[in-house]
Amino acid sequence: MKDEIWDYFQTRKPSVFKGSGSRFSFLTKNLPKGQRVLNIGAGDGGFERMALEKGADVYSLDVSSGTVEFLRKSLNLGKKAVCASADEMPFEKNFFDVVVMSEVIEHLTRVQMLDSFREVNRVLKPSGFLCGTTPCNEDLREQETVCPNCAHVFHRWGHKQSFTPESLEKALLEYFPVVKTKKMLFIPWPILNWKGKVDAVAKIVMFRFSLVSDRWLNIYFRAQKS
Repeated sequence: MKDEIWDYFQTRKPSVFKGSGSRFSFLTKNLPKGQRVLNIGAGDGGFERMALEKGADVYSLDVSSGTVEFLRKSLNLGKKAVCASADEMPFEKNFFDVVVMSEVIEHLTRVQMLDSFREVNRVLKPSGFLCGTTPCNEDLREQETVCPNCAHVFHRWGHKQSFTPESLEKALLEYFPVVKTKKMLFIPWPILNWKGKVDAVAKIVMFRFSLVSDRWLNIYFRAQKS
């Protein structure tokens, strides 16, 4: 099912992705040139741009038809940009070397997430891997808001799950034999003013000594197919 909240941000307010550069840079850093990479959950196409610059053979999957059309035109992805859900992907078995799900799984129910992991395992080549990020130990109640028209309470970003490194590793192990998770600090430098940058430097120092709050962190995960 299409998530109306996330569709709104992707198609009408893509500026929310301006701070994602450090995260995308980390995820694309070691992408082997020429390998076939699928990004699930395209956002504004920032990951796709960086991966293309690295020489990867990039595919993109998103539930928003508007986002898919944008990627087809702006990045010349053509039919490599596909409108579909992660739990039912229109790709052949053993098709991709790498699958990426960055800031995606928190938008899925547990059933949708596990079905998506099953599908990722199916489309990955042997020894291929899934990698991505998700907020660390998020208190979902902190971002709750209410619709003024219908009084429905919802998470402002459409998040449905919260993870610790341990809980995410356990979920991934249901479909992948080799799983690694770790806490990461990604700084959104382009959207910070000077005060924000000073605060970010302090967070970096605190992170190195394991003193920074989980609320500022993400979980990086990597799961390899046998």
